Amino acid sequence: METQVTTDGVEKYSYARVLLPEQEEQLRDNKGDTNKAGPRTPAVTIHWSKDSKKFALEREDNRKVGDYW
Repeated sequence: METQVTTDGVEKYSYARVLLPEQEEQLRDNKGDTNKAGPRTPAVTIHWSKDSKKFALEREDNRKVGDYW
């Protein structure tokens, strides 16, 4: 089950997850193969408080980053 937790979306200022090199490689290897069943990789990194009542998400700000051509 998925639940929307924000409504403040802005282009290039996203909630994101930084993948480790081995995670990127695994995603490339699994791309297009619908027969591989593995754990779902979350789109964001979530930090839970010790009492599990609050959480925090990291944001990536690319609004002032130029495009590569």
